Formats: sequence, structure tokens, C-alpha cells
Amino acid sequence: MFLRAKEEFSSVSNHSIVTTVNSHKENTIRFIQAYGLHRSEALKLSLLFEGTTSLAETTDIKEVEGVLKSFVDCIEVS
Repeated sequence: MFLRAKEEFSSVSNHSIVTTVNSHKENTIRFIQAYGLHRSEALKLSLLFEGTTSLAETTDIKEVEGVLKSFVDCIEVS
């Protein structure tokens, strides 16, 4: 939902919705990094969460959950 809203207001780069979306994404990455992951690892995990959220809208949630868990297990933590 965030990205759809951002798309609608993207022509105004300092619009509150655009800045809120950008801030939320960056805060999510920092939150993950706070658990000891490097930025690249945090980005991978965030990407998995984003894709999972999207896919769960159209695919059986248990199936999506299983695939997500298998991908998370593949992330190498430095």
C-alpha cells in the first residue's frame, strides 16, 4: 500500500506521503541492521519481506511462508 500511495504523489518529492514511505523503508533496514546484519543482508531480508507481503495477497499463505523461511535460511550473516 505504501508504494501505491507513493506512486500517486511521486511528482512532489517532498510530499509527506513520499517522505513517510522513504523514511519507513530506511527505518526498516536500520531496524534489521540493529540485530547485527550488514546493510546488504538487511536489504536482502527487506526485499524478501516486501515480496512475501505482495505474494501473500494472491497465493496460499502457508506456501509463501515455507518459501520465505527457506530463503531466509540462505542468507549468510557476516
